[in-house]
Amino acid sequence: RASPYSTRGEARTIGRLARARHWETVDVVTSYYHDFRARLLIGRCYHGRLRLIGAPQTTWKLPWYMLTESAKLAYQLVMARGC
Repeated sequence: RASPYSTRGEARTIGRLARARHWETVDVVTSYYHDFRARLLIGRCYHGRLRLIGAPQTTWKLPWYMLTESAKLAYQLVMARGC
């Protein structure tokens, strides 16, 4: 289980599991709108081959997702820059 239960917590868990189990490649399934930020955060904690698979989302929610993802991305780029 990721702790905290967030993308950043998931990135840390992936990094920890990959080191412990000697993973060379990790596939992550996430929403299309979340792909860029997830790649950034996981890439900070996991340094092997990373493949993201985008799952489709309902289009009527896209404006909300764009707003929230933009705010979260800004926070990750400015404030929370580590793994």
